[in-house]
Amino acid sequence: MALQAYDQHLNMILGDVEEVVTTVEIDDETYEEIVRVSYNQQKRKNTYIYCFLAKLSGRTMINCWKI
Repeated sequence: MALQAYDQHLNMILGDVEEVVTTVEIDDETYEEIVRVSYNQQKRKNTYIYCFLAKLSGRTMINCWKI
């Protein structure tokens, strides 16, 4: 992964990235967090993503999109 650009709000453009998807679900009966992580096995050279920081329900999250 390589940082290509950023600004004062910590919006970032990253290159040569590996895709990892993390989902968190709450069990309705036990209220336990269930965390699932999946990895894209293909490394993509010359692929760029746009990321920004966001707060949601007291958690800081990094949101990213392929560009």
